[in-house]
Amino acid sequence: SIPGLNEDWYKKQCEALDNDPKKIAQEMEMQFISSDGSLWSDEIQTYFNVLLNNPNADEPYKILTFNEGGTLYIYKKDFDINRFCIIGVDTAGASGADMSVIQVIDHATCEHVAEFIGKMEPLRFANKFVKKLAIMYPNNIIVIENSGGYGLTVLNALQDDEFCNFNIFGEDKLSAQVKGKNRELKHVPGLSTNVKTRPLIIESITNYVKENLDLIISKRLASELLTLENKNEKIAAAKNYHDDLVMAMAFCFYVRTY
Repeated sequence: SIPGLNEDWYKKQCEALDNDPKKIAQEMEMQFISSDGSLWSDEIQTYFNVLLNNPNADEPYKILTFNEGGTLYIYKKDFDINRFCIIGVDTAGASGADMSVIQVIDHATCEHVAEFIGKMEPLRFANKFVKKLAIMYPNNIIVIENSGGYGLTVLNALQDDEFCNFNIFGEDKLSAQVKGKNRELKHVPGLSTNVKTRPLIIESITNYVKENLDLIISKRLASELLTLENKNEKIAAAKNYHDDLVMAMAFCFYVRTY
């Protein structure tokens, strides 16, 4: 029951709702429990709701707000920079509702190290923030989607840097078949998101949540995870919601898993 409420009244209201945990969470405790299309069990949805409604939760070690248009949340105090990190990057344009985000996780422990979210031109995002976090956590691999124009802008900015040699995740792919020539294996920087890899990317983040629920400490990430739905066998954010933070984190765990 909720502290401060009359227990008899609360009990009667619960009985009126057939003691259904989902109905009680929604009607009595003001928690968002999605429809049957939700990706998560009621238990996991409840965990997210408790986190979102707990004023003492999600207290980063440090929060940095930048004039360029973004906020960095640092979760690990005195983090050992020799530890290996995976940095997931999901890039958006300066217009529209989507945000450019960066997720940093500890490869060994899966702990959430840092999270950046902002709105700006992709080139500024690359130079001002992706590069800075890669330098802050130098023992890393950086995972950037190469299937769209915005991600390619970030990839090119990192590859063309005259002063730093960034450790960019890439995939080995066979070249196209050309008459009279053997196909060659070519290293392609970035992560390709397509009909083959996207289900595995989503699977990697769902497995992470189910196996490491207590490591979800970001309210922003929890909020996006909560609204993921299975729409005709395609996992996506519910209408009018976003999945930018989820995708950047999913990139991390796809690379870690596969």
